[in-house]
Amino acid sequence: MMGLRAFTSEKIVADLKITDDQKESIKKVNDEYNKESGDLRREYGLGGGFGGGGGGGGGAARPDPDKMAEYQKKAKVLREEAQEKVEKVLSADQKKTWSSLIGTPFDTSKLTPQFGGGRGGN
Repeated sequence: MMGLRAFTSEKIVADLKITDDQKESIKKVNDEYNKESGDLRREYGLGGGFGGGGGGGGGAARPDPDKMAEYQKKAKVLREEAQEKVEKVLSADQKKTWSSLIGTPFDTSKLTPQFGGGRGGN
């Protein structure tokens, strides 16, 4: 769930034995990702990123569903590319430890809705 932030967690850094050089490389990937993510959010009128201004305050119009789907696809690609870049920084032993820490990916597409849809549903 933490995504790239996991690699700045003291516990993860210690468990993976991340070196200072690796920390610097990971920081660069994070910085690049944050910039690109903010640019993408601005492009789709969603503000400039975490804690940044711009974009929908209270009463703002709902985003177009098609544009949101497009944004989500592009954002997913950005996250995956950044994750791959970080993982390339890791040694084989660190990758093995990382895999054991994160476990098997959970496929949310297999979930079935348990409640009625829309507002006011159960």
